[in-house]
Order: sequence, then structure tokens, then C-alpha cells
Amino acid sequence: MVFSAIFLNTSPDNRRNHGVYNAPTSGFWGTLCYSVFLMLISLPAVVITYRAITTPHRLPYFRPFYALRILLTPTERTKPWILYLTPGLLATELLHIAYFVLGLRTLRHLLLPSLSGTGRPSPEDVSTTKLIIYCAIAFISTTILCPLEVIATKLAVQRNHASPEFNSVAQEEEGDAEELAEYSGAEEDVIGLRSEEDPYLGLVDCFQRIVQEEGWRALYRGWWVTMLFGTFGAFA
Repeated sequence: MVFSAIFLNTSPDNRRNHGVYNAPTSGFWGTLCYSVFLMLISLPAVVITYRAITTPHRLPYFRPFYALRILLTPTERTKPWILYLTPGLLATELLHIAYFVLGLRTLRHLLLPSLSGTGRPSPEDVSTTKLIIYCAIAFISTTILCPLEVIATKLAVQRNHASPEFNSVAQEEEGDAEELAEYSGAEEDVIGLRSEEDPYLGLVDCFQRIVQEEGWRALYRGWWVTMLFGTFGAFA
């Protein structure tokens, strides 16, 4: 909100955005700047969230710093900015934003200008034909957005070390390598994580290895979630 009010010259009191979490109505470049800024400040939280979901260890509810010692490597804790240098992660997120903002939002502005304004549109202001066309394009866009989201997830859970030979357990600071409780059945991997000795080297490398090792269908896991968010974005 502060970023929007200071740099985008938008008012936090917007009747259309009242009660919802949405980008400010500030034009094409304003929306792009807002989306990139939001991505940059939220990227560490995204990384921590994905790792918290996939870790086999039981994370304590009221010991956040202890949980961070489990989720982040010593290198990431001493140099938090290295999360932005995770190979391919930032590029993947920027491509996702670029396609969504430069592509879908621009198309919505051209086809459905009444939905892009500051006021609340009435049903007669919306062309049914153009709305169907936009929803169809948003549906087809799933073929591009879903692989980007899958790749971003795989790159986010990939831990950063000082060197490829870094052993996150052996080189933990004293007291960090204590015995950690795991979920029952942890000996059977529910989510297969890549060996840290053979990490993805970037966006293109991750895409190629997923196709080679898991098949192209792996790029479309959870495609229907991406489709729903993309289609319902027409009304956001």
C-alpha cells in the first residue's frame, strides 16, 4: 500500500478494490511495477512456504527461528539475499509476471475495458462475446503458466549452499545438527526432492530435465488450479 501511494500516486481508498486484495488501478506500467515489487518482497516467504510444505521434519509452531534453521542452510541464513540468486527462480517469476501483466491484463484491457476501470461495471457494459474470447485465451494460457509455476516450485525448494559440495548437516553450526523429529512414514518419500549434489542449474536446465526424467506431463501437475485463477482473473 505504501509503495502504491508513494510511487504510483494511487489512493488506498478505491471502491472497486475495497475488501479485496488486488493490484491498484494505476495503468499498465504501474501495475507491472507493483507486480514486480510485490514479487521481490514476497519471494523469501514463497521459498520458506514451499520448503515448509515439503520438509519431512516436524516444525514447531512457536519457534520460528528454530524452524528457519531447518528450512534454510547456514549460507542462506547468513546471506539472505542469496535466495534471490537461486538459479532460475527469479527469471521464472519474472516471466510469469510478464506474461500475466503484459499479456493477459493488456488483453483484458483491450477486450473488456469496463472491467479494467475504477468503477463497478454493469452487466450491459460487458460484451458476452469478448468475455468468452478472453476466458478461452486465459484457459489456453494454462499451457504456459502452469509449467512456469511447476518450475518455480521445484527451484524454490532447491537449497543454496556455499559450494556444490556443501553438506548442510555436516557443516551446520554447533547445535544446529541436533536430532530432528520427522513425520511418521517419513522413510517413504511422498514428494521426491532432487539430490542437492545434482541441482538444477537454471530455468532452461530445469525444464529440460523435468521433460527428460519425469515426462512432459509433470509440467502440468495441478493445471486446473492455474486455469481457475487465470480465468477468474478476468473479474478481479
